[in-house]
Amino acid sequence: MITSPTLENFTGVSLGGLIPLALLTAILVIMNPVKINEGGFIVKSKGTRTVFTKWEVINWNDIYGIKLTTIIFFYYIRIFCKGRVKPIWIPLSVSNKSKFVEDLIRYIPDENPLNVLLQQAR
Repeated sequence: MITSPTLENFTGVSLGGLIPLALLTAILVIMNPVKINEGGFIVKSKGTRTVFTKWEVINWNDIYGIKLTTIIFFYYIRIFCKGRVKPIWIPLSVSNKSKFVEDLIRYIPDENPLNVLLQQAR
């Protein structure tokens, strides 16, 4: 049934699209945790299919290339590392974006490719 364009119809259709997008964002943040320390990124190992989470460290020195990628409305950094065939996808949908950026600035070495991306983002 096609109805005439009214404010109520526009609001209903807009909310109908925003609610699933908000739920998808929440799921991505919960399912793809990323931590940062002085050694590098700490990400959930994709090879695990168990109840317990195994964490994997991506050392800053192993990163030789990065590429910013967008899928639908979500930003990811594809990180190319030594000793890996496929890149590692780091979601930029983090729960505390300002702390994430502060930690990146604090821990990333000057010669790391991620530092170039941070300088462009500022």
